[in-house]
Amino acid sequence: MGEVLNLKFLNAKEVAKLMGISVSGAYDIIRKLNAELVQKGYRVKSGKVNELYFKKVYGFSDLGEDDQHELQANA
Repeated sequence: MGEVLNLKFLNAKEVAKLMGISVSGAYDIIRKLNAELVQKGYRVKSGKVNELYFKKVYGFSDLGEDDQHELQANA
């Protein structure tokens, strides 16, 4: 059986807190990021965003090699 990945998805409230913005603004960000992920062939959860991708795009952390593999495993 395949490896179980521990992925975390952020909801709008969490994105709003991290960014210091309103929840409605966070939903806009989530929609945009999820649209980018869909264009790259990834599957997404409506109303939530992959934490690794969010942090990469907004510079919260650089993705290490293990994180890159984890993100790609869900394509």
